[in-house]
Amino acid sequence: MQKCIIVTAMALFILLGMGNNTEAAMMKLDIRVNDMIIKMDSNPYIEEDRTMVPIRTVVEALGTEEVVWNEEDRSATIVVGEKSITFKIDSMNYWVNDVEKTMGVAPVIVDGRTMLPLRIIAEELAFDVNYNPLIRTVAISNPSVEVSQELIATNQYNYEDILWLARIVRTEAYGIGYEAKLAVANVVLNRVKSSRFPMSIKEVIFDTKYATQFPPAHRDSFLALEPDLESWAAAKNALDGHNNIGQSLFFNHKPFPNKSSDLYRIINGEYFYY
Repeated sequence: MQKCIIVTAMALFILLGMGNNTEAAMMKLDIRVNDMIIKMDSNPYIEEDRTMVPIRTVVEALGTEEVVWNEEDRSATIVVGEKSITFKIDSMNYWVNDVEKTMGVAPVIVDGRTMLPLRIIAEELAFDVNYNPLIRTVAISNPSVEVSQELIATNQYNYEDILWLARIVRTEAYGIGYEAKLAVANVVLNRVKSSRFPMSIKEVIFDTKYATQFPPAHRDSFLALEPDLESWAAAKNALDGHNNIGQSLFFNHKPFPNKSSDLYRIINGEYFYY
């Protein structure tokens, strides 16, 4: 299968420089193929500024024709059309149609999975790769590939979901710590799941059915608000299932006089209620 997609130099440069701040380091590293989050049998990670990914899961998601493992010399070969790319465990050398090349970090085996630097796959197979450092997500595009349903993660969300959630977190929990930000994000997500509120993040934020739920969201400045890194991390982690306030649906900077029995938790001066 011919891959006619160009890897941009800027995307690869950013890809190599990821993971340098504490807030971003809290977030899971996601791999998306054609905007779908891929289910990994081993978590991607950073090694010497390289993104290491489980070879079989990633290349299968990209529509690669074959991945062959050779136990004798501990090598893995990716086959795409007339091109074969062979990697050896713990070796910085690899071979493209028997032509030897060198890479900056060697493939390794982690928990029985062969982990390979994503940059090399992208360069050799000419994929379009972009990295968003704000949400630690590598996006790989190839319109000719249809990702198997077996490889698509159950929990799917898009950039707009994270952006709206990070904005309201930044507005409602600025300066009161990551745990409070994560809690605010989960209040919004709990409302999305509740029959009492709208069914999307954006609709919950702008909901006025009973009252204006988040007054700061109705200011003109909210639409152009740039979330801080901690707010991005709280939003993405909440979407990934990190929940520190149970099923709470409300919060306030001071106690609600008529909801004391519904109080779930106080975090950095914020009161969270069922």
